[in-house]
Amino acid sequence: MLALDIGGGVVANFTVGTNNYYAESLRKRYLFVLFHILQPSILVWIFPSELLAILGVTLFTLTSSIIVVRLKSSKNQRIIAVTLLLLSLILSTLLNYTDLLTQLIMQFFSIKLILAFSVNWTAIINE
Repeated sequence: MLALDIGGGVVANFTVGTNNYYAESLRKRYLFVLFHILQPSILVWIFPSELLAILGVTLFTLTSSIIVVRLKSSKNQRIIAVTLLLLSLILSTLLNYTDLLTQLIMQFFSIKLILAFSVNWTAIINE
């Protein structure tokens, strides 16, 4: 269920409706990012042996998302988001996951928050 929620979030966060709703308020964007502490927490509960790997990717992802949200230029958001996402994927690869499914879920978690959500895609389309 958690994997479906994260995977569905990747798709949903790229939609115009989601983007426009959260573009109205910076506070909404921050709350959305912080709310996503719950998903990795549930993942740690399911896979307690993956605590350090999940924690590392989660902290990097949440920090990266906040950095991207704070950027004013949507073009800069896109460039920084892609760079931070690639670093997150490299970090995820370097961490010692014992379960590849957990690693894949965390990589989708990073895509969902860093690239799909944090970038104001509607502003890029309108430029």
